[in-house]
Amino acid sequence: MTASGVPRKILVAVAEGGLSDAACVLGAEIAGRARAEMELLHGLPVPTLPGARWSEPKVGEYAEERRLSLRRALAEPLKGSATGSDAAELASKLSVVPGQPAKVLLERARSWPADLLVLGTSGKSKELDFGGVARAAFSQAPCPVLLVPRPARPIRKLLVPVDLSPASLAALAVARDWAALFSARVLAVHCFSVPELVAYGIPEAPLAPMDFGVEELRESAKQRFERAMHEFDWRGVPWDARLFDGPPEQIVLELQDDHDLIVMSTHGHTGLAAALLGSVAYDILRRTHTPALAVPVRS
Repeated sequence: MTASGVPRKILVAVAEGGLSDAACVLGAEIAGRARAEMELLHGLPVPTLPGARWSEPKVGEYAEERRLSLRRALAEPLKGSATGSDAAELASKLSVVPGQPAKVLLERARSWPADLLVLGTSGKSKELDFGGVARAAFSQAPCPVLLVPRPARPIRKLLVPVDLSPASLAALAVARDWAALFSARVLAVHCFSVPELVAYGIPEAPLAPMDFGVEELRESAKQRFERAMHEFDWRGVPWDARLFDGPPEQIVLELQDDHDLIVMSTHGHTGLAAALLGSVAYDILRRTHTPALAVPVRS
């Protein structure tokens, strides 16, 4: 990702069976608009048998067969998907590298280096699992990761949860730059939840909602949010800002159908921890059916 937030090197993870078609199409669209380089990469686990080992020529032959098969499968969904790019030319950018898929993808993302990684779905129930490649990408990728769970609509409206941490404001800056790229509009949302009072020393005691001073706390949160949004450098991008009551993951998922792309930070007060299933960002990513861009902010 460049200083502007617009990618210049896009790496798309290609899976079998059409699971990554939507990711390839949207990756090509972004590459065309941003005039970015794009690579398609498929990590190929090499079959092994007890007591047997494939020779290098045999592995190479197996990889080439897979590459040609995937190129043919990609040609149709890529047609007309990228501004000024030919589908056959895009499909020719596909590399098939023998090895564990997540490792192959991350090694290429670091060595190129890519500044946007695009993924499709694993084909599994996302309520339970991302699959090994997506799990590794979200926890270890050196760049933003775009999850495309289904064919994307034209990007006209971006949804950005903002908790006012530096990480979430950095993600908002990326969303602003992508909105400029697509001539789109940004909705920044800030979520206010009623604080809860913990009954210390009583293990079985439930959490009690703190009902005193709630309106004052909410009004203070609203003022801080509105002030931050008006002070933010939008660079001419059209925007709206709204305060909602409730958990951020619930609000974002309720609003997703009215938006074409969700952009959020994976660090900060409500960020993504590699093994923390209950984190806000991870919960949104595993349940969304709208494309979502996770922007890591490294400390």
